[in-house]
Amino acid sequence: MNSPNMKLSTFTKKARDNSKLTLIFVHGNSQSPAIWQHQLNATELRHFNLVTIVLPGHGQSPRMKNYSITKITGMLVEKINKEQDYILVGHSLGGHFCIEALPKLNNCLGLLLCGTPPLKKPLNIDEAFNNDERMALLFQANLNNGELDDLANFISSAEDNTLIKSLIRQSDGKFRNDLGIAVGKGELLDEVDILTMTKLPIAFVLGELDGLINKSYMENIVMDIDKNIRIHSVSKSGHSPHFENPAAFNKILFEFANSLQQS
Repeated sequence: MNSPNMKLSTFTKKARDNSKLTLIFVHGNSQSPAIWQHQLNATELRHFNLVTIVLPGHGQSPRMKNYSITKITGMLVEKINKEQDYILVGHSLGGHFCIEALPKLNNCLGLLLCGTPPLKKPLNIDEAFNNDERMALLFQANLNNGELDDLANFISSAEDNTLIKSLIRQSDGKFRNDLGIAVGKGELLDEVDILTMTKLPIAFVLGELDGLINKSYMENIVMDIDKNIRIHSVSKSGHSPHFENPAAFNKILFEFANSLQQS
């Protein structure tokens, strides 16, 4: 339930050496830190401190009476600002939360955004995402078995989506419902403006088979933000390349993080 002192829970895996750089992972809608298992156990990432944040209403985190983008963003800012020298790694909605929080964050060295098309105002969801009836499931509280399967296959194109389905079941359906209400109320900021204003390095990752995101929009909007930003395409993956093709994703993440660590 709502509490003025509610805190976001995290899991931390310390680097094997004395690295001062931390990778902070923020999962997407109806998922949990379990979706980052291939990153937490990755050999190439063992020299970084790894922190996963659990969004409220997901996994074993507390439920809230009412969810809002503004409220959760504030909780993220409070949690993240306790860290030193970090890179944000956000997936889907988690990436949007990273962008929303960015203007109030300290010590951030860069962002890697996976499956996250930056939105602008007036809100342009219809432009940023493909027209697919399954989009509605992301904002629907109650899901029958068929809808749960559809949402899982929308989030990931992996052959085995057992984990994805389990995480959806564990999540609070009211989060999805309230998220839709918050979006309708205009709680999202102009993310394109935020990224245009920042001086931080940014990398985008997009699954080659991602049916959720309008790839033409991504290409055009990223060029508008900064023509030097690269969109990394991950083969054999849909909306969740970190889960579907972790080897390719981890290589991109390592190279991005390592370049900032050395700069």
